[in-house]
Amino acid sequence: MSGIAGIMNGNATKAVTAMLERIGHRGPDGQKVAGLGGAVFGAAGLAAGPFDFAGPLERDGRLIVWDGEIHDFEALRDGAGSQAATDIEWILERYGEEGPAVLGRLNGPFALALLDGDDLVLARDPLGQAPLYYGRVEGRLSFASEIKALQDVAENVRLFPPGNVLRRGELEPIPRPEAPSPTEQDSDKLSAELLRVLERAIERRMAHVPRMGVWLSGGLDSSVLAALAAAGSRSVSTFSAGLAGAPDLAFARLVASHLGTDHHERLCTVEEMLEVLPRVIYHLESFDAPLVRSSIANYLVAGAAAARVRTVFSGEGADELFAGYSFLKNRTEEGLREGLAEAQAALHNTALQRVDRMAAAHGTRARPAFLDPDVVAFANALPGAVKVRGPEQTEKWILRQAIRGKLPEEVVERPKEKFWSGSGIAEKLAEVAEREIGDDEFARERELGRESVLRSKEDLYYFRIFRRWFPRVDVLEGMGQTRHRESR
Repeated sequence: MSGIAGIMNGNATKAVTAMLERIGHRGPDGQKVAGLGGAVFGAAGLAAGPFDFAGPLERDGRLIVWDGEIHDFEALRDGAGSQAATDIEWILERYGEEGPAVLGRLNGPFALALLDGDDLVLARDPLGQAPLYYGRVEGRLSFASEIKALQDVAENVRLFPPGNVLRRGELEPIPRPEAPSPTEQDSDKLSAELLRVLERAIERRMAHVPRMGVWLSGGLDSSVLAALAAAGSRSVSTFSAGLAGAPDLAFARLVASHLGTDHHERLCTVEEMLEVLPRVIYHLESFDAPLVRSSIANYLVAGAAAARVRTVFSGEGADELFAGYSFLKNRTEEGLREGLAEAQAALHNTALQRVDRMAAAHGTRARPAFLDPDVVAFANALPGAVKVRGPEQTEKWILRQAIRGKLPEEVVERPKEKFWSGSGIAEKLAEVAEREIGDDEFARERELGRESVLRSKEDLYYFRIFRRWFPRVDVLEGMGQTRHRESR
């Protein structure tokens, strides 16, 4: 992703430039700052699609900056008879005609700021694939892609809620067109249609990319994306990371060999994991233990990929769409839908925060293709009986059916394994925390205030690193968490 920042102050060029410096890793292609009226916007750019880095754009008295992509830009532009040369130009043009309704038609992640007269408009995509935070600098609204850009200058730093637009000081949902539901009930036909929807999502995200990468864990989700990407192009590289002997590495090797991809492994040691841990927590902006664990392997694999590609596929979202979690088994149809809706709503500051930050830390862009709006709409309309099925209550049954024959059978049938577990990282980090932190220390330091209590020594181990980077208590409100801390 790119990085954006801004302040509603026409004299804030120096401050915005400093904010961009703190998130310069997000934009290796340069930084640009522009002002209009009472605002200054800036961007640190990453040109990973068909367009060069454009930075803030001023047109017809409006100023816009964004971190995002429109994967069907050409179709939208041509359908509207527009002459816009870039996606950001088209959004600004259409916003003048449609207002926020245009945002509901975008296929791709986005976080944007738009100066409309003297009003600051902020918006974020429905699932929160692109990050956005906001606060106040001397009473004036400010925004940025990461907390670190705001924490030294802004008060009351908050996470901007996904799927919303801020206009005239009020939050409102982005208008979204109603998605058609599949009328077919036959499971074989549904799995075939799912495959077609996924293939179109992959094709859209591979357009204009000279060489595509895939973060390949060897699990079902990333293997599906690797299989579909490899079927559409010979220029696909796959990347895996973990401790020597970790199961993910063996499965990833099997998948890469089966597909004939250009495969790369990043082996690491416990000592190396501890060495990169402070950088991981700095970029992640969280000390949540499960999130940190998974981010270490993700950070290493993102670094390996960055040496060869600028854009990668990532498998996030499949569990939340197709019921990949064990706690969702044995639920009623209504209970399963509610559980999946809750899981999807939590993606923005859990798995998607990890993916965004670890890719951005290395100046690359990750594309979670399962979160294509067409895939999301199709999956959410499917009956629960094709997601969890059979006497063993097989999770993601419909996805396994859709990809069967394109991957080795042992991969198709592989049960879900946490990224940090399959890479061999979890137990090692817990052991380190147990060794480094005594029982008395944990009892003394586990209470964070505001009735929040750390659950484990591992949490405390990460928190000590986190607070060196982020000493302000108020930034915890926007921190990514896979689960809530204990409350008294």
